[in-house]
Amino acid sequence: MRIDPNISASAIKRYENNSRHQAQSSDSRLSTQSDRVELSKQGIEYANMLKEAQQSDEFNAEKVNAIREQLRTGQYRPNAEVISQRMVEQVGLDVIV
Repeated sequence: MRIDPNISASAIKRYENNSRHQAQSSDSRLSTQSDRVELSKQGIEYANMLKEAQQSDEFNAEKVNAIREQLRTGQYRPNAEVISQRMVEQVGLDVIV
């Protein structure tokens, strides 16, 4: 099979012209638009909670490391009743589990 060099040359020129045109149009769009990021309400709340937790005096690095080690070795056994009672207390409900 023989490829006509005139056809391939014109195809390359069309491709190059099309590429230049796309680059020029994208450049003009970039100059009129700017990137921006918006956080959802939940994202903002999460960021605020994380910031408060990091600044809290209640953080106990030793306890966290101990639990991390228990998780790593498979020995961590959380008490579901204690966890649920504390969750209820944090919400402010007077429920006894």
